Order: sequence, then structure tokens, then C-alpha cells
Amino acid sequence: MAGQFAEVNGTRLYYEEAGVGEPVIFVHGFSLDTRMWDTQFDVFAQRYRTIRYDARGFGKSARIGDATFTHGDDLKALLDHLGIESASLIGLSMGGRIIIEFTLTYLDYVTSLVPVDAAVPGTDRQPDFQAAMDSIINTSKTKGREAAIHEWLTCLLFEAEGERPALAAELARTVGDYSCEHWIDDIEVSTFEIGDPNRISTIDRPTFVVVGERDLRQFHENADLMLRQIDGAEKFIILGAGHMSNMCEPEVFNDAVLAFLEKVYAK
Repeated sequence: MAGQFAEVNGTRLYYEEAGVGEPVIFVHGFSLDTRMWDTQFDVFAQRYRTIRYDARGFGKSARIGDATFTHGDDLKALLDHLGIESASLIGLSMGGRIIIEFTLTYLDYVTSLVPVDAAVPGTDRQPDFQAAMDSIINTSKTKGREAAIHEWLTCLLFEAEGERPALAAELARTVGDYSCEHWIDDIEVSTFEIGDPNRISTIDRPTFVVVGERDLRQFHENADLMLRQIDGAEKFIILGAGHMSNMCEPEVFNDAVLAFLEKVYAK
């Protein structure tokens, strides 16, 4: 797929687009990029105008440097650039947080949302995962990028993925290109000021919460929080999958999310 670049919001975002119909946007997880959606992109493009992009600081998009920005403003600017007034948003982990924060800020741009193994604004990491992250950040500063990436890929977050050699190799190829600038330069992943996680109760768009059966406890707690707070939200657990549930079980993921979108657009 030959991608394109959008000069928007004071940055340069890489994106890929295929298909026609209602727009569906994929937002990747931390340290990843558009490639994490390889098993979704062509499948969804058979039914929808499908777009995936690299968030600022990741993949082929521009580095962050000392810019002041939000990922939500970048996403809004990309949608405006593409002439999209409203879309269904699918985001994993950090990408899940981005689409939740985006929805809280730019509700009119959202048709539906699919938070996948998502971080929820205002919630805390479980202590053992926070300790692992602190260690990785320290490693990035003292031993360098490659050592930090190795520690990241072998931490408890990716335990289930590490048991699948082909998937582990695919993750290593993608994450291996991550600059680590967030760790090395102490850059916040997201700069929204959403605060109280209970604010998600104001979301009134169809919401399909996906979580891998073997993901960390905090992501299951996040999924349950969204189920309680967002009126009409549905939850789907992907059996056997870890944090990267779309990559662990792509066919199960695709079938479930496409069935959800079909209901959204049938109304």
C-alpha cells in the first residue's frame, strides 16, 4: 500500500486509505504504527472507506520534538483534510485512549467507537505494570533505545504474544522502528486534560468494547468501566488473546467488529 502524507496541525502525518463507503479510522497502540492493522485493513476496505495513520511521534509521521499538541487535534485535522465529517473510530491501547478522548472533545465527528484493550483517561496502571514501565524508561536513558525496546517487548504486557513466535517476530519488526522519544525525552503520550474517568458516561455513541482474554487486569477493569459508564455499550472478549487482540486472533476480531459496524450503519 502506497501511503500519503498530510501536512496538518503543524505536523506531518502518514496515512493510508482504501475502499469506499462510510469512513472507518484505525488508531494504533503505543510504540506501534499502521502495520499493526495489516490483518484488518484490506478486510475492512471491502466494505468501508478505511483509513489508518501513524500518530505524531510514531511510524512514518513526524517526530514530536518540543511541539505542544494533542493527538485528538491531530486526528481532527486529518479528518478535515480528508473531508470526513463523521467516522467510526477503532483504537487499541493508546489508540483506544485517543479515540475516547477525541470523542469527549469532538463528539460530532464520531459515529461509533471501538476501544480495543484500551487505556481509559484518568485511570491508573496496575503497580507491577507501572514498575515495568518505570524500568523501561530508565533503561532507555541509561542503556539506549535497543535495550529499552527489548525490555518493552519482553515485559508482562506482551506475555501472550511472546508465546506465538510468528506474532512475536511481527511485533519486534514494528516496535523495532520506534524512536523511543517519549521515554528518552519524557514526552507524555497524550496531552488531553480529561481527568475524571467518569466523564466517559457522557459518551452517547454506539460503543463496542473489545478486550483480549489474557490481557492485563487493568485493561479488563477499563473494559468493565466503559461497560458501566457508557449507555448501551457492548463488550466482547477475544478468547486466548493477549493485549494485541486484533493481531492474536484477527479473524475473530474482524468478524466481531464488522458485525458491530453493520448494526451501526443499518440504523
